[in-house]
Amino acid sequence: MNTPAKYFTPVNPRHLKFLTMLQLTLETYYDIDPPYSISEFVCHSAQSNTGSSSCKGTTPEMLVYREDGTNLDISLFLNPSLLTNINTETCKRRWTGKTFDNGCIVLEGVSHFLYMVFNAHYDRQVSMLDLELQAEIDKFLFAMLETGYRESPDQLLQRLFCEVSYREDLSDSLKHRYQQANDLAHSYCQWLQNNFELTRNNKSLLTEIGKIYRLNGTAKQEHIYRLTTPIRLAG
Repeated sequence: MNTPAKYFTPVNPRHLKFLTMLQLTLETYYDIDPPYSISEFVCHSAQSNTGSSSCKGTTPEMLVYREDGTNLDISLFLNPSLLTNINTETCKRRWTGKTFDNGCIVLEGVSHFLYMVFNAHYDRQVSMLDLELQAEIDKFLFAMLETGYRESPDQLLQRLFCEVSYREDLSDSLKHRYQQANDLAHSYCQWLQNNFELTRNNKSLLTEIGKIYRLNGTAKQEHIYRLTTPIRLAG
């Protein structure tokens, strides 16, 4: 994997510490140890090292990558405004309001990066739906396990998965992908809430989420359907 080129705008060290904390937290959930740190691949530049055109103004968070044979060029673009007033010391105590919204976007970017490099390390294919689905699950878990989220799990599920809207300029295919990821993650996180004590030291919970993390594609979707679809008994 290649790191960003020299024309990238460096990220504030304080913010790198925050992003690294997010990555390490997710690694702990899933018992993984990929050989790459997000601190080497994140930038504020509007241009990527993959040869893509400017992404400035398109989205506040964007994972940009290019596969070239056995090599993967990757970088995570984050709008600097997302990290305003967010740092390692305060995020777990102030995961509310604008901090919640921006924190979720940043966490989504970290999740995309980590899931991409984890699968690339094992030479496994991963789809855009896989990335979006895992990021939605990660946001729920981080809010419940790390931040002392002030509302109930039901209210968090409502905020993450029901109070959502999509940009009007999205193509039908993109909107369908986001909706599918949202619906699958909502079902799965609801199932987690109903079946586990949502704490970091719950080994049964960690075993389950570690298992689903290692699934992708159809296998991941089928796992969620199997857990969340009511069993219909023969009459």
